This record gives sequence, structure tokens and C-alpha cells, in this order.
Amino acid sequence: MSLSLQLFTQAGDGVFAVDQEQRILYWNRFAAETLGYQPSEVIGQYCWQLLAGTTNEGKPFCCPDCPIICHIRAKEPVESTDLIVKHRSGHAVKINISSIGLSVKEGDVVGLVHLERFEEPSQSESNIFRVYLLGSTAVTLPNNTLLENDYWHQTNVRSLFTYMVWQNGRFLSRQHLSTLFWPHLRLPAALSELDTVIHNLRRALEPNLTQDSHSAHIQFENGRYRLCLPNPWLDVNTFQLLIHEAEHETNATRATEWYCEALALYRGHYLADLAEYNLNFTEETEHFQRLYQRAQDNLMALHDQLNACNFQETNQAHKEDFV
Repeated sequence: MSLSLQLFTQAGDGVFAVDQEQRILYWNRFAAETLGYQPSEVIGQYCWQLLAGTTNEGKPFCCPDCPIICHIRAKEPVESTDLIVKHRSGHAVKINISSIGLSVKEGDVVGLVHLERFEEPSQSESNIFRVYLLGSTAVTLPNNTLLENDYWHQTNVRSLFTYMVWQNGRFLSRQHLSTLFWPHLRLPAALSELDTVIHNLRRALEPNLTQDSHSAHIQFENGRYRLCLPNPWLDVNTFQLLIHEAEHETNATRATEWYCEALALYRGHYLADLAEYNLNFTEETEHFQRLYQRAQDNLMALHDQLNACNFQETNQAHKEDFV
């Protein structure tokens, strides 16, 4: 299989391959850049466990014998699929994935190649929330106004929202949330606190929500809560994408613009509103700090390069004038 996979070494898309049991055999550099995992970290892992992909509606998709591999085994065509998968840093990344059987022996698929393309949510889509997680959590509503009200300014409300965004639309049990945010309280008291904060979070996101109305953004099912923000725009995704594009851009002026856009998004530590809770985001925080520092260093180098070019052009102009 390694000989066949050499064809994908220079592919412009993220490419990874799995065997019949969905263990990852190959992971190219664009897959590493899109999702944050290096090949040495993923080879041998089950793809469905690593990516934990869901549909745009938040329904689990990645699983043993997922729909893609079932179609491939049955020699049925597989349409490209939009998925929301888990980046190494823990946040959600939207990709479009196409799949082909890599090789067939005696009618059996012995390998499967997935081609993935990073998708930036369209800003023209309706109901887009813009969520900023680098620094204290901030939200821009679909009507392009900043989320600002008394409910949102409550620390517990912002912290709960931040954690639920990080959980990428998963259902979270009341007991889990209660013990996470109020570990010092007995469970009944912690559950009561959770109910109050959930109520306030609903009112923060939907100020006109009536007492008997169902929230469009906070679902409750079988003792579990879920945050519903279809295809939210996340600053961490754009931050990484801009740096990636800048580092591969040969035009110094355009690269400078992208670095500046990326640096403007960095307002502080990743998931800052969760710093006081018993959660370990050290690795993710350091990842974004390194990216920020690298972007700053590269931007300074570009400024020096552009200044040197301008200096040479000015000198050349002066020489021509003198002649």
C-alpha cells in the first residue's frame, strides 16, 4: 500500500488512509496542518476515535463500520460529506471529506483513502454565530451585533457556554456539568446551580425567549444538555488557517496582511474563561502561544524583507536620477 500512497505525498488536500479495520495507515502533511496531529501520533489509531466526527446537525458520524466504509465495501458510490471533526487542540474543525477504495483484492477492499478539505463557514450563511475563544470568550450574533447583556456578563454563564462550545455540540449530562463547575457543593445544590445558569444562558442567547418556549440553542434530552450553534465561526480555526496561508504565500505583501489578520484575533490565552476550573488545557494553550509567537517572528522578518526591497528600489531610483 505504501507505493500507492506515494501518489498523495504532494496532494494539496489533507489525505489519510485506513485499513479494513479503520486503523490509520497514512497521514500526509496537509492533514497534519489541518487537524494538528503529526503522523507519528495517529498511525495505528482508529480514525473514528481520533476524529470523533459529527454531521452539521451534531449527530455522531464517525464510528466503527461508519457509512463511508460500508458503502465502499458494498462497492457503492460515496458522495462527499461535510463533517465537523476534532482538532488536536480540542476545538471543532469543519471539513469536506471524499473517499475512495485504495485497492481491491478478490473483491475485498483492503484500503481506503480519505481526502479532506478545510472549509471556512460562509459568512453569508444565515444563523452564523462568531465565537472568539482566544482570550475571554466573546460572541457576535447572527445579526452582527456583539452579545452584550446582563446574563452574558455573569461569569458562570460565559464559562458554561465556553465549555459547551469546546465540547462541539455533544450532549453533556447534568451530573457531569454540575460536578465540573461546582465541585465544592453537594450534588443536589450543584444541580440547582446548573439549572439556574442554564436558564440564564438561554436568556443570554435568546433575550426574547418566553417561559414556555423551547430554546433554539440549548437542547435538553434524557438528563443531558447540548449547545446548538449550527456551523459556528471560531476564531481559532481562522487564526490557524491565516497563519498556514501566510507561511505558504510567496507574495510578501499578501503574507504580511494575513499575519496581521491572524495576530489581531489573538486576545489572550485559549479558553481563558475556563482557567479556574479543573481542566487541563496546557498543551492547547501552548500550541496557540507558539503559533502566535511564530507569526510575530515571521511578520517581523517580512517587514525587514520589505524594507530592504524598498531601500534597494530607492537607491536604484537615485542612481538612475544621477545618471
